[in-house]
Amino acid sequence: MKYSYVFLFLIFFSCFSKGIEVAENNPLKSDLILMDTISLDLPYFIYASHFDEKLLGYNPWNNDVVLFNLENNSVSTFNKFGSGPEDYLLLFHNVGFNEKGDIIIGAVNGYKTYGQDGKFLTNYTLDRKSTFAPILKPFGKGKDIIGINLPQGRSSNPEFFQNRQEYLIKLNTDNQSLESIPGFQFKKLNNHEGYYLNNGLVVSAIEKNRIYLMDKNENKLRVFNFESEKEEKTIQLNLKYFEPHLIPFGKEFTQQQLKLLGSMNSTIMGIFVHNNRIFVVYDLAYSEEEISDLYKRANEIGENYSPPIKYVLHVSDVLGNPIIDDIIIPQEYGRPVFAGEDYILSMKEGNETNLLLKFKISGL
Repeated sequence: MKYSYVFLFLIFFSCFSKGIEVAENNPLKSDLILMDTISLDLPYFIYASHFDEKLLGYNPWNNDVVLFNLENNSVSTFNKFGSGPEDYLLLFHNVGFNEKGDIIIGAVNGYKTYGQDGKFLTNYTLDRKSTFAPILKPFGKGKDIIGINLPQGRSSNPEFFQNRQEYLIKLNTDNQSLESIPGFQFKKLNNHEGYYLNNGLVVSAIEKNRIYLMDKNENKLRVFNFESEKEEKTIQLNLKYFEPHLIPFGKEFTQQQLKLLGSMNSTIMGIFVHNNRIFVVYDLAYSEEEISDLYKRANEIGENYSPPIKYVLHVSDVLGNPIIDDIIIPQEYGRPVFAGEDYILSMKEGNETNLLLKFKISGL
């Protein structure tokens, strides 16, 4: 879908951000059945990875590393935020596990590892040219730590897409050598098409010596095999409501305007793989008509409004065949953070207490 000139005109002269409920037209009856409700003394939790029965995440508001135990519903945290040699400076999609269950935190110039109790273990320093962001989504396999090298530069600049942007980098912890893993280059776009607001990779946890990766704006699932160190195959997924949209080059927008344009764009948000089932969480794009209607109500809504995210769950087999219809998750079910073999966990944030909800996925 292309943005109309009328809508782009509105973008230039109208502006507000996120907050009231938007009427939701859910074409599917929910296939989620509430199994359990867990009250947590936990402010905010962004999922990063899992190891055995433990979910790893972080709280971006206070820089806590968070561990949630699925067996006994217990929560533990540690905080080593600071500028010292055993501290981390930032938590932003840069947390992961190695095969032993140690926690890896990516930095701009390397990695630091910690035990699950927060004890500092090791510091690895890298000679890395990219200095704008930490290494993201780290995970350890044997002696190697692999992470995502966030593409550098402004993605709204056409020249950005002409450069070679390599995503995956591998550190050999024995000899401290760093190399790029070929085959995961940034997608090239026609200079006249435009750019996506949310560029990047979404990565699964390690499953049977493989990881599964998706560009945030594509419905192709890429499988990387650690034994061969090659991309094994690409799986085309049928994401029923997935609608990524390009922003035209050459237009200047404020951050608030870009946030609204982002609501019209579907983005891949999570990949989980269990026993030959692939679970993908993505968001449902708002239509141009919905966003235009919100502009008309700008005075009523206020300048701090931002359309709530509408999440969608997709489940398929390892060949990409859908097992069930994609489910539009009702907003009252909260924010999905994890998918198991036949269930999802979602967080419902409240003023005083947050709830972790467990839903059975019928049909699995």
